Amino acid sequence: MAESYTCLRLDNRYVFQVEVYKKDNKIFFELGDKEIQFEKLKVGQLVEIISRKGKFEDSDRLNLWKVDVSKSRIGSTEDEIRELGGVSMEPECNFKKYFEADYGPTENNIHIIAVIQTTYTGKRNLDDSDDRKRKRHRTFAPSNRVHDDINYFIEPKEAVERLGNFLRDGKFCLLCGHRQSGKTTTAYAIEEWLLTNCDKDVYVMNLNNGIVINDGPEKFWWSICCQLESLDKNRFSFDKREEASSLTFVGFFSNPIIPMQRNAFL
Repeated sequence: MAESYTCLRLDNRYVFQVEVYKKDNKIFFELGDKEIQFEKLKVGQLVEIISRKGKFEDSDRLNLWKVDVSKSRIGSTEDEIRELGGVSMEPECNFKKYFEADYGPTENNIHIIAVIQTTYTGKRNLDDSDDRKRKRHRTFAPSNRVHDDINYFIEPKEAVERLGNFLRDGKFCLLCGHRQSGKTTTAYAIEEWLLTNCDKDVYVMNLNNGIVINDGPEKFWWSICCQLESLDKNRFSFDKREEASSLTFVGFFSNPIIPMQRNAFL
């Protein structure tokens, strides 16, 4: 083996290695039972290697980022990766465009971050987003529109208002159902209702991406707080050099940083 690159799964912080081999003056990667020369490897082929090494699902579509930073500096979003100097790796490009053959990976740093492509996460505006335009083509129930721009699989509309009122009053709600039964679209509809009928700032967070659940409570709350900070750095900023806990999380909502700031709703 000539060298290895350290990779990080952004969703669960799993770290693994992608090896580069050297034999008979040839430098190559292994993809299954094939040897692919360093000079010819495409980023799209690297995605296949990383998908296997990183234990991703076959259905996961990945974005790869070139970085050279310590794991502790990496947040939970692609915007934060970009702020660290990360470069998005295009699938059609050669690997050597991002890593030359004589590149020496910094020891103990992360060199490649793999991000599962997900739907939009964050505070949504009522008047923008290409994401919204795409949803106009997802027609589930034209007769029961919660929002004129988006058709939802909801029967009836009153259910959204009832759930919205529960949430606005601080009551926990759990949506259960099989795949493609309308859970996500119902959640979007509830968000739209809250944005219109709630006097608080509304934030939406997806716990499927970037939340550490298998490395102790400190890492869990640190990842939760990082996700919050990515939604609104002014409201949810915290010192990443210190340990995060449930008290850090609660403090975001009980002690507004900006005077006269409206209460937040997550």
